[in-house]
Amino acid sequence: YGVLHDGTTLYPGVIDALTQLKNAGCRVVLLSNSGRSGADNTRRLADIGISETLYERIVTSGDTALALARDGTVPVRPGSRCMVIDSGGDEPGFCAALGLAPERDPARADLLLIAGSQGPLISERDYEVLLAPMAHRQIPALCTNPDKHRLVPGGTAFGAGRIAELYEGLGGSVLWIGKPYPAI
Repeated sequence: YGVLHDGTTLYPGVIDALTQLKNAGCRVVLLSNSGRSGADNTRRLADIGISETLYERIVTSGDTALALARDGTVPVRPGSRCMVIDSGGDEPGFCAALGLAPERDPARADLLLIAGSQGPLISERDYEVLLAPMAHRQIPALCTNPDKHRLVPGGTAFGAGRIAELYEGLGGSVLWIGKPYPAI
């Protein structure tokens, strides 16, 4: 996203470049700050014309966060109530894989997952209002997409990384997962 395509359209030369790399015997691994799984991103790429035959695998920050939770590096308790902030329509894989209960009420959440943004549909101020009760209660947050900006039709909007910054500004604690942070 932003390197191979703009979210809906491939950039010129992408298929040719990936084909040349494959034909030259290079291993192609796509590294993404997507809070979604590699499997979900494989489907998204196929939908816009990038066949999975052109790369070996996709590694996402969403997959990295899940692996860190499974090995205990990121402490999560099965049954915890997890509020997920995403770009809309994201797969519920993180919560389901870890036995977490999705929670929409910030006053009841035990964990905050910031995987995407709906800016400009939801304002930064509206996110602050949503986040404040969790920050006040010191609910831990995972940001699985540290991008502070994202592409939208006609330009850019603030991304999940900006929402995580807002949470920190309210006094909340964030574990950042994705490029450029070491875990990925």
